[in-house]
Amino acid sequence: MASAFALLWLLSHVLLLLFAGILLATAGAVLANALSRLTGLPRGLALAVVVLGIPALLLGLVALMGPQMVREVNELRTALPEALDTADAWLREDSGLGIGLREVLGDPADATATVPWASLAAYVGIGVGGVVNAVLIGFMGVYLAATPDFYLRGFVSLMPHDLRPRVADAMRAAGEGLQGWLLGQVMSMAVIGVLSGVGLWLLGVPMAASLGVLAGLLGFVPFIGAALFTAIAVIFAFTQGGMQALYVLLLCIAVQQLEGEVITPLIQRWAVALPPLLTIMAVLVFGTLFGFMGVLVATPLMVVVMIMVQRLYLDQRPEL
Repeated sequence: MASAFALLWLLSHVLLLLFAGILLATAGAVLANALSRLTGLPRGLALAVVVLGIPALLLGLVALMGPQMVREVNELRTALPEALDTADAWLREDSGLGIGLREVLGDPADATATVPWASLAAYVGIGVGGVVNAVLIGFMGVYLAATPDFYLRGFVSLMPHDLRPRVADAMRAAGEGLQGWLLGQVMSMAVIGVLSGVGLWLLGVPMAASLGVLAGLLGFVPFIGAALFTAIAVIFAFTQGGMQALYVLLLCIAVQQLEGEVITPLIQRWAVALPPLLTIMAVLVFGTLFGFMGVLVATPLMVVVMIMVQRLYLDQRPEL
């Protein structure tokens, strides 16, 4: 048993990639099943349409929005240094809040403007590794979504004969739980993106639509994603002054509170209800053990763990 745990620890990165592939396969299966029900296509053909259609749709959107994206990237290159300079100047003002933040954060002028080549090479290596991992996750997701029963039967056959029915039931329940969590997460991300984009547009923040899309995407990562988006939005708001940055900060806090107190509870009425404490613990534990990848899959992984414990250990069968 000790050797088995040691082997699992050594293979933890591979297992996390496998779980990410399972998560992607679950999303693809949901879309393929929905398309099959709506159009009457065989499931295999519907899955092929999903696998080929989503990249084609993304490429089409990039082609249609290419000029707009180029303009916004150029605006970003111009706005970001200006925003940082404005924030630096505000922190240097003889105002109570600015001086207090400067004492906490340190003097921005002390940071060096040069980037060491060793650090740059490390970042490039991380980027290449991320692309390779994304490709591997994509292939695993396609294979798992194509023949999920085959892999389920193979896994269950490794269990003792008398435990196979319970393990198979728990695995199916975990898959249904992942489907419910994914649907709820997509709805929550969409609402966060729309509310953030509209709010930033009403405040007159540059690139409000792009920031709204970014808010929705970062909403996939609990807590950390919201904090990261708040920092980005506040930095952009500094191009219009310190008071604008304060308004944007209040907007982000309001959206986060609305999401946590209203949107998420409404969604969890029919999706998987994961207690907030378990969500926080999942992010802390998996993030500490496995780094960024652990943070990224912490919540769905905790959903699976919770369902497996209920079915295999507590023998409870809650409604999903």
